[in-house]
Amino acid sequence: MEGKCVRCGSPLKSGGLCSRCYDEMRGLLVRVKAYLSAAPSDRRGVEDVARAVGVSPSDVWILVRAGYVSLDEGKPSPLKGDRRCRRCGVPLEKGEYCPVCAAEISSLARDLSRALEEGEEKGTWPGWGEGSSGGGPSGD
Repeated sequence: MEGKCVRCGSPLKSGGLCSRCYDEMRGLLVRVKAYLSAAPSDRRGVEDVARAVGVSPSDVWILVRAGYVSLDEGKPSPLKGDRRCRRCGVPLEKGEYCPVCAAEISSLARDLSRALEEGEEKGTWPGWGEGSSGGGPSGD
């Protein structure tokens, strides 16, 4: 399975982070944890953290989504509004999917498209009987 780095978009054998982004995110994690340990509870929103450590909010969300840091610890969402990722539920500032889910969905769509193209070339469809051109999954 081929994928892309959820942070920079470089090609990978699978999803996740490329080695460069992984190293950068490890450094960011140290800075975010240091900020959160000293920050008052009303300064723990994504924008506050991103501004304080000098990174984009999407980088902070990568750490939150991966479970490395928690901004709210049982408190209301650190982002204003009710917008949440349709797939995992993390709060969003814009869009329908967080960067991690958007990358995973894109990768799944590419894999499905590739499988359908290969099936069309072979005269088969993924999950359907050999030579099936429709009518339902094999065994139906």
